[in-house]
Amino acid sequence: MKNAKSFSLRLREKLNENRKLFYSDNKNGDKFQEGRDALFSLLSDHPYFNTEVKSLRGKYDIPKGGFNGAQVVFLWEHQDLDSNHNFVEDVYKLVASFKIPEIYERSVWHFFYNYIIYPKRAEKESTEKLPFAHIVKTDKDREINKYLINPSSTYIEVFNWTTSRDMGKVLKKLNANKIKKLPFKVSKVGFLARMIWKLSQDKLSDKEIAHKINTAYKQSDVKHTIGDTEVPVYRKNYKNALSALRKIE
Repeated sequence: MKNAKSFSLRLREKLNENRKLFYSDNKNGDKFQEGRDALFSLLSDHPYFNTEVKSLRGKYDIPKGGFNGAQVVFLWEHQDLDSNHNFVEDVYKLVASFKIPEIYERSVWHFFYNYIIYPKRAEKESTEKLPFAHIVKTDKDREINKYLINPSSTYIEVFNWTTSRDMGKVLKKLNANKIKKLPFKVSKVGFLARMIWKLSQDKLSDKEIAHKINTAYKQSDVKHTIGDTEVPVYRKNYKNALSALRKIE
């Protein structure tokens, strides 16, 4: 019987040999990145996320604001592999506790992981382009095949005699069943709504918030003012966007 280590090694080799991922550089790719950045902002402002970040940092002896150097992070990640494994599992659980669009799950996992231990690298190492296609070559080993195949995708079986015209017919069939709405669209409620939400977390009154924002506008080139009665509207819009990811109690 092949041991776990040999299987792990063979699996890594097969993943490298049998899978090829392609990324988009078109407008859809730009929308994907814009949506991802908006999603990161919403997640970092969510009360539940911030509560869990504080809890996990305490659980794994991570400083209150995260580590402040790459070398310290490296030592922490390698000094206790069992503890690090548990931390990885907890990050997966945290991601699963939010309603994350499937296409962003990998980016969000990296964002959460890095944000908790080393915030400075969170957005830098959580960025990626829009993956639009996978070429997956199956393997004779059925056990390895379980890891090659992505259960959330639709696969087309191609034979040596399959032509581009045949592929066109298949793709036309798939596109007919495709949901028109882009799967990576994320709510963008604007910088003003976010500013009001963050000021509200400091327990400021609507009048104080409006005053702070109008003062900031006067000191900039933006010609706009906001009234006290507008503050609750913007705050509610931002709360709705946050609640779409996970309901705020």
